[in-house]
Amino acid sequence: MIPQTTGEPGRRTLYVSDLDGTLLGPEALISDFSRRHLQGMLDDGLLFTVASARSVISMRGTLGGLRLSLPVVGFNGGFVSELATGLHLEVASLDGVARGSWELARAHGLTPIVSTSDGVSEDRVWMAHDRNEGLQMYLDDRLAAEDPRIRLVDEPGAHIDERVTCLTMIDQRERLEPFERELVQRFGESIQPHLFDDLYTLGWSWLTVHAGTATKARAVRSVMSRAGLGDCRLVAFGDQGNDLPLLRDADWAVATENAAPEVKEVADEVIGHHGDDAVVKWLMERHGR
Repeated sequence: MIPQTTGEPGRRTLYVSDLDGTLLGPEALISDFSRRHLQGMLDDGLLFTVASARSVISMRGTLGGLRLSLPVVGFNGGFVSELATGLHLEVASLDGVARGSWELARAHGLTPIVSTSDGVSEDRVWMAHDRNEGLQMYLDDRLAAEDPRIRLVDEPGAHIDERVTCLTMIDQRERLEPFERELVQRFGESIQPHLFDDLYTLGWSWLTVHAGTATKARAVRSVMSRAGLGDCRLVAFGDQGNDLPLLRDADWAVATENAAPEVKEVADEVIGHHGDDAVVKWLMERHGR
């Protein structure tokens, strides 16, 4: 059981899991085993939701019909949304720094994907016709998923003055690292950048740039407040650097075996590999299934 140091006996517990590298398997999908048993625990009253770098549309595709009654956290805390409807309850946008970030990216020879939102449910992903191989693989994946957000344009920067929720670059790490350093120097706490290697395609890295207020920790606390769960103890599962704020904020932090070293260092517990349904098996052990 979770040690009593995480809260008083009898307190309810909210469980929040990252997706890629944590709840999802190596094929970027929830397994039949995890979906079936997790849905059973949800139907029995388990308080559970997810916090991911993915969009709500992408979450629905990877979760295979899993029914979550609590809001989900997307875009690393940029969105708090209803999974079933796609309606956004909260949106954090790059107000005041989107254009400057775009111009700096272009100075580094990068062409970001520009994600915009109307703040309710109309999201757009603006991509250039001219793309490298990494961007093309992302586009192919989104088109195969029939993602309605995708818009191909000559100049994604034409939409930079709209409500921008994220700038995304997919390139070689050695090209992204100097840009990230200069971006942080220029915009500081106004942004939340996340640089990570693609889990599914070797040789390509991603750099996403969100608003400074867009963290999983802040967004999960908002979910708890909205759902009347402010008195719950919080257990969080994760594997990468973008999970660190949430893991540090949780009463009990759980890392998967495949997690990055810095994530394991802050975790209270390290469980099995994400490819072995470790998160759901951990939950089953504690909920009699």
